[in-house]
Amino acid sequence: MYAGIIAAGTGERMLKGGVTIPKPLIQINGVPLIARAIFSAVEAGAERVAVIVNDLYPQVAEYMRETAWPVPLDLMVKTTPSSMESLFTIAPLLKGSFLLLTVDLLCAPGVIQQFIQRAGEFPAAVGILALTDYVDDEKPLLEMLEELLIRFGYD
Repeated sequence: MYAGIIAAGTGERMLKGGVTIPKPLIQINGVPLIARAIFSAVEAGAERVAVIVNDLYPQVAEYMRETAWPVPLDLMVKTTPSSMESLFTIAPLLKGSFLLLTVDLLCAPGVIQQFIQRAGEFPAAVGILALTDYVDDEKPLLEMLEELLIRFGYD
């Protein structure tokens, strides 16, 4: 399985909050978020990972290149205006069914494997999205999805 990790945002919200460390390099228990995402993808069965980081913080790309990863890693360096644009940019590197993660994914060990196992129960699905009901975002994806579903008659 291939995995993609999108980490090419500009970090505007973090900068507004006074955080100057690029989000992918913020550490939790000594491990940068980008490394946590890669390890989570590998734990879930990824055999290759494509990562997109922005070009505003060269130290992120440098960290990616200098670190030994447990699977082959394809790195793209490009600032994108949205997560969707990041996905479109790395899409050519993702073969067949793939797992897509954001750099700020935080979950307990085994959760992604459970998600993949559950997603396998829907073989006809074009895509399956895992969401949390916790929303602390000025542009919550869950609300946008609900609006789209209602608009297209899937309420």
